[in-house]
Amino acid sequence: MTRWMQAVIGLGMVAIVVVFWALGASSRSSGDTTTTLQAVGSTTTTEPSSGTVETAPPATTLPPVVAAGQPGTFVVTDYGAVADGKNDNTAAFQSAVDAAAAQGGVVIVPSVGGRSAYVVNGTITVPSGVSIVGAAAGTGLAVAGPYPWPDTPITGVKILARPSPADRPLFRLGPGTTVRGLWITYDQQPMPSDAELIDDAGPYQYLSFDAVRTFFVEEHVVPTGPTFYIESGDQVTIQDIIADRYWDFLYMKEGGPLRVDSVTLYGYHRGFTIEDSDAVNAFTNISFTPTVGPFVPGTGTGAEEWTWAFGAIASQLDNVGFQFGRSDGFVLDNIAFRAGNTAVRVGASFDFPIIDPLTETFFTSEPGLGPWGQIQDVRIEQAAVGIHLVWPSPVALTLSNIAMVTGIDDGTSFSTASGSGDIDQVSRQALVLAESSYNADNNGSPSQVPAVLASNVALSSRADTALFGEAAATVDDINGRVFLVNGDIGMEINGFSLGLPYTETLMIGAGDEADEVSIRIRGVLAAGLPVSDKLVERSGVSVLAGEVLVIQAPPPPTPTTTTAAPPDTTTTTTTAAP
Repeated sequence: MTRWMQAVIGLGMVAIVVVFWALGASSRSSGDTTTTLQAVGSTTTTEPSSGTVETAPPATTLPPVVAAGQPGTFVVTDYGAVADGKNDNTAAFQSAVDAAAAQGGVVIVPSVGGRSAYVVNGTITVPSGVSIVGAAAGTGLAVAGPYPWPDTPITGVKILARPSPADRPLFRLGPGTTVRGLWITYDQQPMPSDAELIDDAGPYQYLSFDAVRTFFVEEHVVPTGPTFYIESGDQVTIQDIIADRYWDFLYMKEGGPLRVDSVTLYGYHRGFTIEDSDAVNAFTNISFTPTVGPFVPGTGTGAEEWTWAFGAIASQLDNVGFQFGRSDGFVLDNIAFRAGNTAVRVGASFDFPIIDPLTETFFTSEPGLGPWGQIQDVRIEQAAVGIHLVWPSPVALTLSNIAMVTGIDDGTSFSTASGSGDIDQVSRQALVLAESSYNADNNGSPSQVPAVLASNVALSSRADTALFGEAAATVDDINGRVFLVNGDIGMEINGFSLGLPYTETLMIGAGDEADEVSIRIRGVLAAGLPVSDKLVERSGVSVLAGEVLVIQAPPPPTPTTTTAAPPDTTTTTTTAAP
């Protein structure tokens, strides 16, 4: 056989092998392989299905490996973001957001470790259809304690908010946006210890706690823009966020529905504020605890104590968890509010307006357009006021499973014309406080008395001096009340536990403008023991001093007589006349 024939045969054999391999590859179905799409920058791998034996093609025939990221994801570090704790990353974040906005997508903020964090000095504007995601689930912080210091060497998606100028919001959100999985701290805001507040050589130099309570926040805390500012809140979601030392956390001007879930806040001023909404906005699994800074007030001396700062912040009337101007339905579910002044403020009036932090415009409610909704599974501890009723709604406000421990003396008083107990120098500490604007005249046409329905309410009082120092006070220390009313209210409570030190002398205080007041309680426990149901109904409450809700022990049983039963009837027991 000639060499030429040998060459021809050899080429023929190679061709046969290639053809058979190609036919086998083309006959394989899509179910014979498993394709895995991994994180950004990973590769796509192909594996044979179970029970299939194949011969891989020669290495020289494999296609080149190309990094394949998840479509629609944009990583801030690819656009220049650096988590060095020093340089401003606003432009890098905004570039990633703008790239995502072109097609709609997700902006990824990678986790960092050590003392690293992303500094943001400006506003990140998030247009419709864009999500910003740090930790994919939860906040993703590797910290064992309840409060992570800004310089704690922990891993997580950490943002140091240092707005310049100070009134800028951190995020301006458009409709259909989502932000989740971030830890945000305004680390340049002050949080002085007790020792620093009385240090003559330091920047504060206060001579008493009363001076700290009156001036510290005004003189040393910078009112920054909201962490989240929403001009139109259609389909906005905020989830898995920890924020510390904010002034306003979230401000929504109009729109809805808004969904907020799993948020922990430590702030100076307002948590969630809604100006005007015609949709149902839901807030679930929210925790306010404590005001700001480390949850380690300690019982030692010097720099180990922060009681004056904590007490001063909790004493501010605008340290509020939630305030709703007009809301066509809201839901608060599984809320823990601790170490603040007022848990929920319902409505806006001239005395308690909602002020847009960017435009400085005032919002007040209109007659018949007050907020309404439901508040359930709420724990309020170490606060001055639980539910602050400012403006009514024709639809009843409903409360269920509410537990409150009063414990803050904010230094203000409630003008009381009548009520139970000593009506002089009544402090502004109560489970429910109704302002004079909360009345029938502001409640639609025809007007009606504002209604509140409640079930399973527990109330007691305890002073936490280790946390709040001189601002801590029980209800009997400062002459507070269960109910402080200066307007109109019709309230029904089913199931009420009144714990010590509340007594019959600390039930209600009524102001000069209180008129139609009806509060009925069924199923009362006083200091753990059942007593008779209570009802107070009166018009012109300021005139009928003393005729108020009274919790007292049931009277001793009176003698009873039994009448003989006629045939085919049951035995009837009647009470003898006194």
